[in-house]
Amino acid sequence: MNLLLDFDGTLLNTRARLHRLFNHLVPQSRLTEDAYWEYKRAKTNHATMLATLFAYTPEAIKIFETEWLTAIEQPKWLALDEPYVGTTEHLAHLAQHCQLHLLTARQFPAMVEDQITRFGWHPYFTNLFVTGPGRDKAATVTGLQLSPTDWLVGDTGHDILVGQKLGLRTAAVTNGFLSEESLTPYNPTILLPAFPAFNPLANHP
Repeated sequence: MNLLLDFDGTLLNTRARLHRLFNHLVPQSRLTEDAYWEYKRAKTNHATMLATLFAYTPEAIKIFETEWLTAIEQPKWLALDEPYVGTTEHLAHLAQHCQLHLLTARQFPAMVEDQITRFGWHPYFTNLFVTGPGRDKAATVTGLQLSPTDWLVGDTGHDILVGQKLGLRTAAVTNGFLSEESLTPYNPTILLPAFPAFNPLANHP
């Protein structure tokens, strides 16, 4: 059985990285981490936040977005990421029964490799699929032989849509980028509170 696993928000807690970078790039922001993530989990994008909370013009928003993409995968910000509790142990368990494939919409494969090495996860993954700029997740895994009994696990509506496009079962975790209320309309096969609750060997529709 193949398991395609999203990275940020599914295996990794990226709350601190995104919040601190946002406040760094928006000096007038006094948003707490919880307040920032309330907006994010309600599917409020940065452009809307900047326009409504800080009166950013369209030109200023474009500058922010360019600066964000430049900085978001820099080592000093990535150092803030940590695995969710129980993730490493669960990866080790699943790797005994399934083929694990990381599938992430990151820009730089080298930065993904660095984090996988830091967390000691290399032995668990058969492949590390990194989309790079402008490439779709589904297109990134076209060479992988997949079946309808395989899974994609992610934390966003886009992840669920990718899994459905590939003809896979989908598991949505609700502790990442989007809340349960935001994920339910995408009709994942199952909704889970976190990745360690995922049991692909159980009976599922």
